[in-house]
Amino acid sequence: MTTRLLHLSVLCSTALLLAACPGDDTGSDGTESAESGSADSTGTGGDCVPSDEEIPALDESACTLAANDYTPTVNGSADDVWPACVNDDGDYHPLEAPGAAARVEAWEMIRSIFAAGLTPEDFTAAREQYALDQGIESRTVRREDVHYPNIPEAEQDPGVDFDKQCTIEANVMNYPDRCAGPAKIAPIINEAFMAGQTGEGDPAVHAARIDAAIGWFMYLSVIKEATFSCPRAEKGADCDSSWAYYNGATGRANPLGFGGDVMDVSPMSNERVFDGIAAMKCFRDTQPADMDSDTSDPLYGYGYDQLDRANNHAAAVVLRDRLGRQLPLCGSEADANWAWVQTFGQGLIKPAQDADSGQAATLTALLENDAPTPADIQAGVVALDALFPCP
Repeated sequence: MTTRLLHLSVLCSTALLLAACPGDDTGSDGTESAESGSADSTGTGGDCVPSDEEIPALDESACTLAANDYTPTVNGSADDVWPACVNDDGDYHPLEAPGAAARVEAWEMIRSIFAAGLTPEDFTAAREQYALDQGIESRTVRREDVHYPNIPEAEQDPGVDFDKQCTIEANVMNYPDRCAGPAKIAPIINEAFMAGQTGEGDPAVHAARIDAAIGWFMYLSVIKEATFSCPRAEKGADCDSSWAYYNGATGRANPLGFGGDVMDVSPMSNERVFDGIAAMKCFRDTQPADMDSDTSDPLYGYGYDQLDRANNHAAAVVLRDRLGRQLPLCGSEADANWAWVQTFGQGLIKPAQDADSGQAATLTALLENDAPTPADIQAGVVALDALFPCP
Protein backbone atom coordinates (compact mmCIF):
# COMPACT_ATOMS: atom_id res chain seq x y z
CA MET A 1 0.00 0.00 0.00
CA THR A 2 1.36 3.45 -0.90
CA THR A 3 1.93 6.10 1.76
CA ARG A 4 -0.93 8.09 0.26
CA LEU A 5 -3.37 5.23 0.47
CA LEU A 6 -2.29 4.68 4.04
CA HIS A 7 -3.03 8.32 4.85
CA LEU A 8 -6.47 8.03 3.33
CA SER A 9 -7.47 4.72 4.80
CA VAL A 10 -6.19 5.49 8.28
CA LEU A 11 -8.89 8.11 8.72
CA CYS A 12 -11.29 5.19 8.79
CA SER A 13 -9.20 2.36 10.19
CA THR A 14 -7.90 4.33 13.17
CA ALA A 15 -11.50 4.70 14.26
CA LEU A 16 -11.54 1.05 15.28
CA LEU A 17 -9.04 1.92 18.00
CA LEU A 18 -10.82 5.04 19.16
CA ALA A 19 -14.51 4.38 18.78
CA ALA A 20 -17.09 1.69 18.24
CA CYS A 21 -16.08 -1.50 16.50
CA PRO A 22 -18.57 -3.37 14.33
CA GLY A 23 -21.36 -4.67 16.53
CA ASP A 24 -21.24 -1.85 19.09
CA ASP A 25 -24.47 0.10 19.43
CA THR A 26 -22.94 3.52 19.14
CA GLY A 27 -23.46 6.24 16.58
CA SER A 28 -21.01 8.78 15.20
CA ASP A 29 -21.52 11.04 18.22
CA GLY A 30 -20.50 8.28 20.62
CA THR A 31 -24.02 7.81 22.02
CA GLU A 32 -26.25 4.80 21.78
CA SER A 33 -28.38 4.82 18.68
CA ALA A 34 -31.29 2.69 17.58
CA GLU A 35 -31.06 4.16 14.08
CA SER A 36 -27.46 3.33 13.30
CA GLY A 37 -28.21 0.98 10.46
CA SER A 38 -30.17 -2.07 9.46
CA ALA A 39 -29.55 -5.59 8.31
CA ASP A 40 -29.70 -4.58 4.64
CA SER A 41 -27.78 -1.33 5.03
CA THR A 42 -24.09 -0.54 4.79
CA GLY A 43 -25.06 1.62 7.72
CA THR A 44 -23.31 4.22 9.75
CA GLY A 45 -22.85 3.06 13.29
CA GLY A 46 -22.69 -0.42 14.68
CA ASP A 47 -25.86 -2.20 13.57
CA CYS A 48 -25.11 -3.21 10.02
CA VAL A 49 -24.14 -6.27 8.07
CA PRO A 50 -20.99 -5.80 5.95
CA SER A 51 -21.67 -6.24 2.27
CA ASP A 52 -19.51 -8.52 0.18
CA GLU A 53 -20.58 -6.72 -2.98
CA GLU A 54 -18.02 -4.85 -5.04
CA ILE A 55 -18.55 -1.95 -7.37
CA PRO A 56 -17.59 -2.58 -11.02
CA ALA A 57 -13.99 -1.80 -11.88
CA LEU A 58 -13.39 1.66 -13.30
CA ASP A 59 -13.43 1.36 -17.09
CA GLU A 60 -11.83 4.19 -19.08
CA SER A 61 -10.91 2.02 -22.07
CA ALA A 62 -13.30 3.82 -24.41
CA CYS A 63 -12.03 7.29 -23.51
CA THR A 64 -10.38 9.26 -26.29
CA LEU A 65 -8.96 12.75 -26.62
CA ALA A 66 -11.28 15.54 -27.70
CA ALA A 67 -10.56 17.16 -31.05
CA ASN A 68 -9.43 20.45 -29.52
CA ASP A 69 -7.47 19.09 -26.54
CA TYR A 70 -3.92 20.17 -25.87
CA THR A 71 -1.79 17.02 -26.15
CA PRO A 72 1.83 17.69 -25.20
CA THR A 73 2.59 14.00 -24.68
CA VAL A 74 1.41 13.10 -28.20
CA ASN A 75 4.16 14.05 -30.67
CA GLY A 76 5.01 17.10 -28.59
CA SER A 77 1.64 18.75 -29.36
CA ALA A 78 2.60 18.96 -33.05
CA ASP A 79 -0.65 17.37 -34.21
CA ASP A 80 -3.18 19.33 -32.15
CA VAL A 81 -4.77 22.74 -32.77
CA TRP A 82 -2.60 24.52 -30.22
CA PRO A 83 0.33 26.79 -31.04
CA ALA A 84 3.86 26.00 -29.92
CA CYS A 85 4.07 26.30 -26.12
CA VAL A 86 6.79 26.00 -23.52
CA ASN A 87 4.90 23.02 -22.06
CA ASP A 88 5.08 21.05 -25.31
CA ASP A 89 7.80 18.89 -23.78
CA GLY A 90 5.21 17.37 -21.43
CA ASP A 91 6.42 19.12 -18.30
CA TYR A 92 4.90 22.17 -16.63
CA HIS A 93 7.05 25.30 -16.73
CA PRO A 94 5.83 27.89 -14.21
CA LEU A 95 6.37 31.62 -14.32
CA GLU A 96 7.37 31.48 -10.67
CA ALA A 97 7.34 29.10 -7.72
CA PRO A 98 3.67 29.00 -6.63
CA GLY A 99 2.84 29.57 -2.97
CA ALA A 100 -0.05 27.13 -3.30
CA ALA A 101 2.46 24.28 -3.13
CA ALA A 102 2.99 25.03 0.56
CA ARG A 103 -0.73 24.62 1.17
CA VAL A 104 -0.67 21.16 -0.35
CA GLU A 105 2.33 20.33 1.83
CA ALA A 106 0.37 21.50 4.87
CA TRP A 107 -2.50 19.22 3.86
CA GLU A 108 -0.08 16.31 3.61
CA MET A 109 1.15 17.19 7.09
CA ILE A 110 -2.43 17.22 8.41
CA ARG A 111 -2.93 13.76 6.95
CA SER A 112 0.28 12.57 8.57
CA ILE A 113 -0.81 13.94 11.94
CA PHE A 114 -4.16 12.19 11.75
CA ALA A 115 -2.48 8.99 10.58
CA ALA A 116 -0.45 8.98 13.78
CA GLY A 117 -3.29 9.77 16.18
CA LEU A 118 -6.67 11.40 16.69
CA THR A 119 -6.38 12.89 20.17
CA PRO A 120 -7.46 16.47 20.93
CA GLU A 121 -3.77 17.39 20.85
CA ASP A 122 -3.50 15.93 17.36
CA PHE A 123 -6.41 18.04 16.20
CA THR A 124 -4.72 21.12 17.65
CA ALA A 125 -1.50 20.29 15.80
CA ALA A 126 -3.44 19.72 12.58
CA ARG A 127 -5.30 22.98 13.01
CA GLU A 128 -2.01 24.82 13.31
CA GLN A 129 -1.09 23.49 9.88
CA TYR A 130 -4.45 24.54 8.48
CA ALA A 131 -4.11 28.04 9.92
CA LEU A 132 -0.52 28.77 8.85
CA ASP A 133 0.13 32.31 7.60
CA GLN A 134 -1.00 32.45 3.95
CA GLY A 135 -2.02 28.82 4.37
CA ILE A 136 -5.08 26.74 3.52
CA GLU A 137 -7.47 28.64 5.76
CA SER A 138 -6.49 32.00 4.26
CA ARG A 139 -7.67 30.83 0.84
CA THR A 140 -10.59 28.65 1.92
CA VAL A 141 -12.36 31.67 3.40
CA ARG A 142 -12.46 33.33 -0.02
CA ARG A 143 -12.64 30.41 -2.45
CA GLU A 144 -15.23 30.63 -5.21
CA ASP A 145 -16.86 27.79 -7.09
CA VAL A 146 -16.70 28.96 -10.71
CA HIS A 147 -19.28 26.38 -11.77
CA TYR A 148 -21.85 28.83 -10.42
CA PRO A 149 -22.49 32.28 -11.96
CA ASN A 150 -20.21 35.09 -10.85
CA ILE A 151 -21.51 37.64 -8.37
CA PRO A 152 -23.25 40.39 -10.36
CA GLU A 153 -20.93 43.29 -11.02
CA ALA A 154 -23.39 45.73 -9.45
CA GLU A 155 -23.06 43.85 -6.16
CA GLN A 156 -19.29 43.61 -6.19
CA ASP A 157 -17.26 45.97 -4.04
CA PRO A 158 -15.00 48.03 -6.34
CA GLY A 159 -12.56 48.44 -3.47
CA VAL A 160 -12.02 44.66 -3.27
CA ASP A 161 -10.09 42.59 -5.82
CA PHE A 162 -12.25 40.77 -8.37
CA ASP A 163 -11.18 37.38 -6.98
CA LYS A 164 -11.76 38.28 -3.33
CA GLN A 165 -15.41 39.25 -3.51
CA CYS A 166 -16.33 36.27 -1.34
CA THR A 167 -14.56 37.90 1.59
CA ILE A 168 -17.54 40.28 1.73
CA GLU A 169 -20.15 38.99 4.17
CA ALA A 170 -23.13 40.14 2.12
CA ASN A 171 -21.86 38.23 -0.92
CA VAL A 172 -21.36 35.11 1.15
CA MET A 173 -24.92 35.37 2.45
CA ASN A 174 -26.46 36.16 -0.93
CA TYR A 175 -24.35 33.83 -3.08
CA PRO A 176 -23.42 30.83 -0.92
CA ASP A 177 -23.02 28.52 -3.90
CA ARG A 178 -20.53 30.79 -5.64
CA CYS A 179 -18.85 31.58 -2.30
CA ALA A 180 -18.49 27.89 -1.48
CA GLY A 181 -15.30 28.36 0.54
CA PRO A 182 -16.60 30.65 3.28
CA ALA A 183 -20.24 29.55 3.04
CA LYS A 184 -19.82 25.76 2.96
CA ILE A 185 -16.28 24.44 3.25
CA ALA A 186 -14.79 26.55 6.03
CA PRO A 187 -17.72 25.95 8.43
CA ILE A 188 -17.36 22.18 8.02
CA ILE A 189 -13.64 22.37 8.76
CA ASN A 190 -14.04 24.72 11.72
CA GLU A 191 -16.79 22.64 13.29
CA ALA A 192 -14.82 19.43 12.89
CA PHE A 193 -11.66 20.92 14.34
CA MET A 194 -13.56 22.30 17.33
CA ALA A 195 -15.21 18.95 18.02
CA GLY A 196 -11.91 17.12 17.68
CA GLN A 197 -10.09 19.52 19.98
CA THR A 198 -12.76 19.28 22.66
CA GLY A 199 -13.06 15.52 22.42
CA GLU A 200 -16.70 15.49 21.37
CA GLY A 201 -18.07 12.70 19.19
CA ASP A 202 -16.08 10.37 16.96
CA PRO A 203 -12.64 11.79 16.12
CA ALA A 204 -12.35 9.63 13.02
CA VAL A 205 -15.48 11.26 11.61
CA HIS A 206 -14.12 14.73 12.37
CA ALA A 207 -10.79 13.92 10.73
CA ALA A 208 -12.56 12.53 7.67
CA ARG A 209 -14.66 15.67 7.27
CA ILE A 210 -11.61 17.88 7.54
CA ASP A 211 -9.72 15.84 4.97
CA ALA A 212 -12.66 15.73 2.56
CA ALA A 213 -13.40 19.43 2.91
CA ILE A 214 -9.79 20.34 2.16
CA GLY A 215 -9.92 18.00 -0.84
CA TRP A 216 -13.07 19.80 -1.99
CA PHE A 217 -11.22 23.13 -1.66
CA MET A 218 -8.27 21.84 -3.69
CA TYR A 219 -10.52 20.50 -6.45
CA LEU A 220 -12.30 23.87 -6.74
CA SER A 221 -8.98 25.72 -6.68
CA VAL A 222 -7.65 23.88 -9.73
CA ILE A 223 -10.35 25.21 -12.06
CA LYS A 224 -10.79 28.58 -10.35
CA GLU A 225 -7.14 29.61 -10.50
CA ALA A 226 -6.65 28.54 -14.11
CA THR A 227 -9.85 29.88 -15.66
CA PHE A 228 -10.99 32.79 -13.45
CA SER A 229 -7.84 34.39 -12.05
CA CYS A 230 -5.11 33.49 -14.51
CA PRO A 231 -6.68 35.26 -17.53
CA ARG A 232 -6.69 38.63 -15.75
CA ALA A 233 -3.95 41.23 -16.11
CA GLU A 234 -0.75 40.36 -14.26
CA LYS A 235 -2.41 37.23 -12.82
CA GLY A 236 -0.72 34.77 -15.16
CA ALA A 237 1.03 33.15 -12.24
CA ASP A 238 -2.35 31.90 -11.02
CA CYS A 239 -2.08 29.25 -13.73
CA ASP A 240 0.92 28.07 -11.74
CA SER A 241 -1.27 28.07 -8.63
CA SER A 242 -3.73 25.77 -10.39
CA TRP A 243 -0.89 23.34 -11.06
CA ALA A 244 0.27 23.55 -7.44
CA TYR A 245 -3.21 23.09 -5.99
CA TYR A 246 -3.60 19.97 -8.09
CA ASN A 247 -0.35 18.18 -7.31
CA GLY A 248 1.83 20.30 -5.05
CA ALA A 249 3.79 21.71 -8.02
CA THR A 250 5.28 18.34 -8.95
CA GLY A 251 5.67 16.39 -12.17
CA ARG A 252 3.20 14.02 -13.76
CA ALA A 253 4.48 10.89 -12.08
CA ASN A 254 4.75 11.99 -8.45
CA PRO A 255 1.71 14.12 -7.54
CA LEU A 256 0.86 15.13 -4.00
CA GLY A 257 -2.49 16.06 -2.48
CA PHE A 258 -5.52 15.86 -4.76
CA GLY A 259 -3.37 14.77 -7.68
CA GLY A 260 -1.98 11.92 -5.62
CA ASP A 261 -5.49 10.78 -4.73
CA VAL A 262 -6.39 10.83 -8.41
CA MET A 263 -3.22 9.01 -9.45
CA ASP A 264 -3.97 6.19 -7.00
CA VAL A 265 -7.30 5.53 -8.74
CA SER A 266 -6.83 6.65 -12.34
CA PRO A 267 -3.40 7.40 -13.83
CA MET A 268 -5.18 8.38 -17.05
CA SER A 269 -7.20 11.02 -15.25
CA ASN A 270 -4.06 12.36 -13.60
CA GLU A 271 -2.47 12.75 -17.04
CA ARG A 272 -5.48 14.55 -18.42
CA VAL A 273 -5.77 17.03 -15.55
CA PHE A 274 -2.07 17.80 -15.95
CA ASP A 275 -2.60 18.41 -19.67
CA GLY A 276 -5.61 20.65 -18.97
CA ILE A 277 -3.62 22.79 -16.55
CA ALA A 278 -0.80 23.00 -19.09
CA ALA A 279 -3.34 24.03 -21.73
CA MET A 280 -4.49 27.01 -19.70
CA LYS A 281 -0.87 28.06 -19.18
CA CYS A 282 -0.33 27.72 -22.94
CA PHE A 283 -3.32 29.99 -23.57
CA ARG A 284 -2.10 32.57 -21.06
CA ASP A 285 1.34 32.61 -22.64
CA THR A 286 -0.23 33.73 -25.93
CA GLN A 287 -1.68 36.81 -24.22
CA PRO A 288 0.00 40.04 -23.06
CA ALA A 289 1.00 39.61 -19.42
CA ASP A 290 -0.07 43.14 -18.48
CA MET A 291 -3.52 42.92 -20.08
CA ASP A 292 -6.66 40.92 -19.42
CA SER A 293 -6.68 37.89 -21.68
CA ASP A 294 -9.18 37.66 -24.51
CA THR A 295 -11.45 34.94 -23.17
CA SER A 296 -13.38 34.95 -26.45
CA ASP A 297 -10.28 33.38 -28.02
CA PRO A 298 -11.18 29.78 -28.97
CA LEU A 299 -8.07 28.55 -27.15
CA TYR A 300 -9.53 29.75 -23.86
CA GLY A 301 -12.70 27.75 -24.46
CA TYR A 302 -10.76 24.69 -25.52
CA GLY A 303 -8.53 24.84 -22.44
CA TYR A 304 -11.39 25.54 -20.05
CA ASP A 305 -13.42 22.62 -21.37
CA GLN A 306 -10.44 20.27 -21.29
CA LEU A 307 -9.44 21.14 -17.73
CA ASP A 308 -12.97 21.22 -16.35
CA ARG A 309 -13.84 17.85 -17.90
CA ALA A 310 -10.66 16.25 -16.58
CA ASN A 311 -10.89 17.85 -13.14
CA ASN A 312 -14.51 16.80 -12.69
CA HIS A 313 -13.74 13.26 -13.78
CA ALA A 314 -10.79 13.19 -11.39
CA ALA A 315 -13.00 14.19 -8.47
CA ALA A 316 -15.62 11.67 -9.56
CA VAL A 317 -13.22 8.72 -9.66
CA VAL A 318 -11.87 9.61 -6.22
CA LEU A 319 -15.44 9.75 -4.90
CA ARG A 320 -16.26 6.52 -6.74
CA ASP A 321 -13.40 4.77 -4.97
CA ARG A 322 -14.73 5.92 -1.62
CA LEU A 323 -18.18 4.58 -2.44
CA GLY A 324 -16.64 1.18 -3.10
CA ARG A 325 -14.82 1.28 0.23
CA GLN A 326 -18.11 1.82 2.06
CA LEU A 327 -19.62 -1.54 1.17
CA PRO A 328 -17.71 -3.81 3.59
CA LEU A 329 -17.62 -1.32 6.46
CA CYS A 330 -19.55 -1.08 9.72
CA GLY A 331 -19.29 0.93 12.89
CA SER A 332 -16.94 3.88 13.17
CA GLU A 333 -15.14 2.95 9.96
CA ALA A 334 -18.42 3.30 8.07
CA ASP A 335 -19.22 6.57 9.84
CA ALA A 336 -15.88 8.08 8.93
CA ASN A 337 -15.84 6.95 5.32
CA TRP A 338 -19.41 8.08 4.74
CA ALA A 339 -18.69 11.46 6.33
CA TRP A 340 -15.88 11.81 3.79
CA VAL A 341 -18.20 10.88 0.91
CA GLN A 342 -20.97 13.24 2.00
CA THR A 343 -18.52 16.12 2.39
CA PHE A 344 -16.35 15.80 -0.71
CA GLY A 345 -19.26 14.80 -2.92
CA GLN A 346 -20.94 18.18 -2.51
CA GLY A 347 -18.37 19.70 -4.85
CA LEU A 348 -19.69 17.63 -7.77
CA ILE A 349 -23.38 18.50 -7.41
CA LYS A 350 -23.38 21.51 -9.78
CA PRO A 351 -21.24 19.85 -12.50
CA ALA A 352 -23.54 16.84 -12.21
CA GLN A 353 -26.66 18.99 -12.59
CA ASP A 354 -25.14 20.66 -15.63
CA ALA A 355 -24.40 17.28 -17.19
CA ASP A 356 -27.66 15.37 -16.52
CA SER A 357 -30.35 16.45 -14.08
CA GLY A 358 -31.74 12.93 -13.66
CA GLN A 359 -28.41 11.29 -12.82
CA ALA A 360 -27.55 14.30 -10.67
CA ALA A 361 -30.70 13.71 -8.62
CA THR A 362 -29.55 10.14 -7.96
CA LEU A 363 -26.15 11.36 -6.82
CA THR A 364 -27.60 14.12 -4.66
CA ALA A 365 -30.04 11.73 -2.99
CA LEU A 366 -27.18 9.36 -2.18
CA LEU A 367 -25.13 12.15 -0.61
CA GLU A 368 -28.10 13.09 1.56
CA ASN A 369 -28.66 9.47 2.65
CA ASP A 370 -27.14 8.79 6.09
CA ALA A 371 -27.65 5.01 5.86
CA PRO A 372 -27.19 3.89 2.25
CA THR A 373 -27.85 0.32 1.22
CA PRO A 374 -25.51 -1.52 -1.15
CA ALA A 375 -28.12 -0.94 -3.87
CA ASP A 376 -28.03 2.81 -3.16
CA ILE A 377 -24.26 2.85 -3.49
CA GLN A 378 -24.29 0.82 -6.68
CA ALA A 379 -26.83 3.24 -8.15
CA GLY A 380 -24.62 6.15 -7.14
CA VAL A 381 -21.66 4.59 -8.93
CA VAL A 382 -23.73 4.09 -12.07
CA ALA A 383 -24.78 7.75 -11.90
CA LEU A 384 -21.19 8.95 -11.47
CA ASP A 385 -20.02 6.86 -14.40
CA ALA A 386 -22.76 8.30 -16.58
CA LEU A 387 -22.18 11.87 -15.44
CA PHE A 388 -18.38 11.90 -15.73
CA PRO A 389 -17.44 9.09 -18.11
CA CYS A 390 -14.04 10.30 -19.31
CA PRO A 391 -11.32 12.79 -18.36
